[in-house]
Amino acid sequence: MTISRDVCIDAGAGWVAGAASIFASQPLDTVLTRLQQAPPAARPASLALQLRRDGGLRALWRGASPLAWVVPVQNALLFAGYGMGERFAAYASAERHADAATAARAGGAAAPATAAPPLAPIFVGGCAGGVLQCFVVSPVELVKVHLQSSSPKEAGAGLLAGASKVYATIGVPAIWRGLSATLLRDGLPHGVWFASYEWGKRELAARDPDRVLPTAAAPLSCGAFAATVAWAVGYPADIVKTRIQSPAHAGRDAPSVLAAARELLAESGGRPFAAFYRGFGLKLARAVPMNALSFFAYERAKAALEGAWV
Repeated sequence: MTISRDVCIDAGAGWVAGAASIFASQPLDTVLTRLQQAPPAARPASLALQLRRDGGLRALWRGASPLAWVVPVQNALLFAGYGMGERFAAYASAERHADAATAARAGGAAAPATAAPPLAPIFVGGCAGGVLQCFVVSPVELVKVHLQSSSPKEAGAGLLAGASKVYATIGVPAIWRGLSATLLRDGLPHGVWFASYEWGKRELAARDPDRVLPTAAAPLSCGAFAATVAWAVGYPADIVKTRIQSPAHAGRDAPSVLAAARELLAESGGRPFAAFYRGFGLKLARAVPMNALSFFAYERAKAALEGAWV
């Protein structure tokens, strides 16, 4: 299997995974976006009810149009990075095992058992994919945040209408507003995400040597575990990013990452956890099943593409 073929398969499977997960999780994302901008007294249930009263059930899917375009592309980049890290880890492990086996034979000893591939290349590949996709996702998330924060009368009909309305308000030069916070949210945490997923798969395989568990158990359970760990690392940057991209800053300069963080701390009375993990439970309620489904769809799509691409 050539590298170009591998990358294409990883990207294609990642695209399928993104498309499969986006619409199921969008209502929670819409409520979460509003919660991250609302005063501390706001509650998710009241925000959801307000959305439904103002715009009906369709309002809960507001902002899905931008994500429907970007999330499959985002996942394609992420899983391509993951696949490259996975292959490099396997190659490095094989090289180390071959060297150790040669040394053992020269000394008259038995060849050592094959060690598991290192997690470091998978972590680096995840970080690289996370950083690359930021330049795709950040401008589109700016539009998404504006659409999710707007009233039914102000909301655009779709991606192009929403983008035209947003950039007419804030100006095209502001297209990268929130990029710094997006890089903080998606760089290191995506390395953690993929390394946690791979570690979980290995642990599950070690505890189930007879393959008693169904094949879907590994991607579903390990995807859920990886999402929890990764968002525990990246969530503070997510809430800062939403504040920076908020329509409240339309028509004027948006705050820096540090200024937005200080604003959050001031609102919470100086309590860091309350400031930077507000809405974290709602984020996990969306991210855990979404990522479990995403990894499941990725593994199945990758197997299908490998079988079709002979």
